[in-house]
Amino acid sequence: MSEAGQGRLRQWDERNLDHPLPKIDAPRRRTMWWAGKILDQGNTPHCVGYAGYGWLAAGPVVNVPDFTPDELYRMAQDHDEWPGHDYEGTSTLGLMKALLAKGYIWGYQWAFDAETLVNWILMKGPVVVGTNCFEHMANPDADGFMSPTGKDYGGHEYRIVGADRDKRCPDGTTGAVRMANSYGPNWGDNGRGWISFKDMDFLIKKDGEAVTAPEIKRVS
Repeated sequence: MSEAGQGRLRQWDERNLDHPLPKIDAPRRRTMWWAGKILDQGNTPHCVGYAGYGWLAAGPVVNVPDFTPDELYRMAQDHDEWPGHDYEGTSTLGLMKALLAKGYIWGYQWAFDAETLVNWILMKGPVVVGTNCFEHMANPDADGFMSPTGKDYGGHEYRIVGADRDKRCPDGTTGAVRMANSYGPNWGDNGRGWISFKDMDFLIKKDGEAVTAPEIKRVS
């Protein structure tokens, strides 16, 4: 992730707190959900549209949306708090409102910590995440890990598609989530990277957002 190509703007609504993901118990096992095709937003600020499209077109309910990732980005702008399209970026909340308006989801709920996010992934399916993007998240290291350290490049949207409770992390902790990016298959490990549970918790709590739908509809 370079300085170019970001585009997640934070739009916080206190009512999000009234719609938390349920805290469910999950077994101590590794689960990888199908991430679908790795997309490439190119040098655009359309990460929110690409993350949302990739989430919708992947498991556990596979859709073939009647719009492109770039069109979804514009639809999210139509539903965010900023008027018009004459600005770069949009919000996670705008994305979910757009998908709700299009009839692909019944509603959406938020994870406010990594534990809730991990348990949901292990038991239910992928999650869309919007966080600040730091310098050492630009490319995974030799072990495939990203670290929220260094310069803050601004907001970025991506998908969390798996979790491994037994993954050993470079920071000495155990447990990591698997993220799917939108910079094409040549980025990271075929478009994917690892973030430790510890770092994921930090990212969510530092102006981050993690959201998914309790039920995704198949629209054909």
